[in-house]
Amino acid sequence: MIFLIRIYNLQAFFQKVFDFYLNLVRKRTKFGVPNHLRGFIWQCFAEVSEYMNDPQKQNIYSNIVNQAFSEDESQYKVILHDIDRTCPKHVFFKEKSGIG
Repeated sequence: MIFLIRIYNLQAFFQKVFDFYLNLVRKRTKFGVPNHLRGFIWQCFAEVSEYMNDPQKQNIYSNIVNQAFSEDESQYKVILHDIDRTCPKHVFFKEKSGIG
């Protein structure tokens, strides 16, 4: 019986911690994700670390990109055209022939 009470207390504790951080994230992103964190946030949502650390999944993205661009080069041109308009203040996309 004491074991069940401890588990319940532990669940309540973790729920409070989760709620605290969820509210903190909501407050700090009320007006959108700051530009300097967008790449990191997208990596978290896309679970990039899972693909980076799993040898069987490492080549999935590059295979998809290569397949898409080899079939239709117009997609590549559209992305290049839109990326500087999407992220005009990002360092990589400020110059027309920059790193990005």
